[in-house]
Amino acid sequence: MEKIEGLSIGLDLDSTALNRGLTGVKDKLKTVNSEMKANMSAFDRGDRSIGKYETRLKGLNKKLEVQKAVTEKTNKSYEKMVREHGEGSKEADKAAKSYNNEVASLNNLERYVGRTREELEKLKEQQKIAESSWGKLGKKLDETGTLLTKVGNSMKSTGKSLSMYVTAPLAGLDGMAVKASIDFESAFAGVRKTVDATEGEYKVLEKQIISMSKTLPVSANDIAAVAESAGQLGIKKSKIMDFTKTVIDLGESTNMTREQAATEFARFANIVAMPQKNFDRLGSSVVALGNNMATTESEIVDMSMRLAAQGSQVGMTESDIMALSASMSSYRVRSRRYSDDNGT
Repeated sequence: MEKIEGLSIGLDLDSTALNRGLTGVKDKLKTVNSEMKANMSAFDRGDRSIGKYETRLKGLNKKLEVQKAVTEKTNKSYEKMVREHGEGSKEADKAAKSYNNEVASLNNLERYVGRTREELEKLKEQQKIAESSWGKLGKKLDETGTLLTKVGNSMKSTGKSLSMYVTAPLAGLDGMAVKASIDFESAFAGVRKTVDATEGEYKVLEKQIISMSKTLPVSANDIAAVAESAGQLGIKKSKIMDFTKTVIDLGESTNMTREQAATEFARFANIVAMPQKNFDRLGSSVVALGNNMATTESEIVDMSMRLAAQGSQVGMTESDIMALSASMSSYRVRSRRYSDDNGT
């Protein structure tokens, strides 16, 4: 009897139950299934704690041992039917079908164990990153290499185990994909530090960031960095992704950096009391003004920061302020060129 966080999974592969043949082994499999289900019932359905995954993994490993024994027993049963009734007989075909079903169950269980182990490692690393301060974050990233080796070894072990039962081992477990996943967890740790949200809301943000990386020419890590800045600048949770997309678009299509766009747009909105739902309109206005006037987007936004407070006090809207900023910065550009041309 093995204790797991106050719970128990009873399994003794050397017990007499396994000596009763295939029926006894299958009975033991039912027992393990029941006990694992009882142990998992102690956790909430949506719980993603390390304790829950450790309990599940230990239960799955026990189940895996019994499933291997079931598979071996059905194989022996098939071989016996072939000896007694001949290859291709009704009895042998029935035994072969049973064996193939057990092999399929074993392979599926192997894959599930591998995925659970990988998820557990991710949760452990995520917890380490979340608990660390920014000053320790660099050290955590240095330790990523060790984690990759550990995850890689466990995945390699899964592949070897599977190769005993199927022609090819489990494919698609790519080390670079794991590395990218861990890097993203590190980047998203910054979002967790600046955005106050529930675990469910964090999960939604993760999915939105990854989805956005598939439609924009930037990585999920860079998008997470902008979302982190959004949280730090006081952008509402519901508007973080809209703000992030506007900033990314400005960084890609104008001479503004993402940092400049994020900081100055957020400050401008606060000064003029602009609704945060209007960030995309503000971004479009800046781009249109930059395309149609003798100035740049960066100069327009810089000038708007100087005029924002006074413009807001006299009743100007954010679009009015941006238009005036574009005119003034354009005039300054023309004046500077005139001075340069005339040597004054």
